[in-house]
Amino acid sequence: MNKIKLAVWGISNAIWTMIKNIIDPEKTEVVLFVDSNEEKQGIYYENTPVITPSKELLDRYDIDVYVIAALSAYENIRELLMTWGRETERVQPFITDEICKYSLGTLDEVDRNFIKEAYFEPRKTESLVNEYKKKYALYLQSQYEGKADWVNQGTLIAHGCGGVVNGRKVMCSNSKEAFEYTVSSNFRLMECDVLRMKDGELVLAHDFWRFYEAKKKGYSVMSLEDLLRRLNEHREIRCLVDVKWDTYDDYRAVIEGTDEIFSHSVKGEKEGESLKSRIVMEAYDEETIKLAHLSGYHIFFTQYRNPEWMDYLNIANLCCQYGIGAVGIRADDVDVRLIKICRKKGIKVFAYSTNCIEEYSKLRKLGVTGVFTDYLRPMVDL
Repeated sequence: MNKIKLAVWGISNAIWTMIKNIIDPEKTEVVLFVDSNEEKQGIYYENTPVITPSKELLDRYDIDVYVIAALSAYENIRELLMTWGRETERVQPFITDEICKYSLGTLDEVDRNFIKEAYFEPRKTESLVNEYKKKYALYLQSQYEGKADWVNQGTLIAHGCGGVVNGRKVMCSNSKEAFEYTVSSNFRLMECDVLRMKDGELVLAHDFWRFYEAKKKGYSVMSLEDLLRRLNEHREIRCLVDVKWDTYDDYRAVIEGTDEIFSHSVKGEKEGESLKSRIVMEAYDEETIKLAHLSGYHIFFTQYRNPEWMDYLNIANLCCQYGIGAVGIRADDVDVRLIKICRKKGIKVFAYSTNCIEEYSKLRKLGVTGVFTDYLRPMVDL
């Protein structure tokens, strides 16, 4: 039986390891690798050369199928190969968990016969494609309704109530002094950390160590009730609540505790609704999303505890399902594919966190709506 001759576009040690574990060498032969990284061009992976992307060079090889493993540039590479006269069925994505989580519509071109002929476990690979197709179909059908006006209040979110206390730069103090500085600096978006103490009291603190450190340094530590009272006085501020929790009971306790504070601290139903509309609960997975959603809060879907944070389609689908206006991602993990998938549904992406104006500018150019920051301050041109 003649082997299928493959050219793999995009190569690294990790990709090569995956190929050897997923593509059957009894049925296929990797003839060459293609990569635009000049540092890789000219080297060999187990006697297989890496060449520069070039129609003239590719024409010298007898290639049956071009397998695209460079996930971030899949669409551009495929379009380029089409312009070079390669038939549609001869250009295929390298199907892994990653491409099914990252991609948007790229598996429409999958040749199932090629899967059966080339992959070690064609049934497993086809199940990945089928699962992706379901999520993509749901994505196409769903639409975020755009009710969260807080996402349009600015591009800077003051981290931990702000990063300046009495003229000194600090981080995550969550103190009254930081709050007051942030208000005076014309922020419209603020984030605070809420911690449940052993006696059940809800206080503003990133963790127990920082709570006691703040008290030791003489900062004015706030309870959640203190914060809500101040937010009621500063109605221009929208506040994201980052719940520090170990179990879902902890998260539920913060939600219920916040509701209870509203019930006895706010004058009148109208005032309560106004204040609640300016509180944004951070959620971390579908279960915490449900808990915040049931209590009627705006939700910010942050990814630092989401076990499925690389499943971009699932993130967007959950946002549409529960009316979530924005997601958060680590600045180092910002991916244009996530931005693209979210943007098509009207969902904003915020990055956490940076104090560097150059990084802020870079993230904004990528399409990020805003960032969490300790020390950057709102300006007219931001």
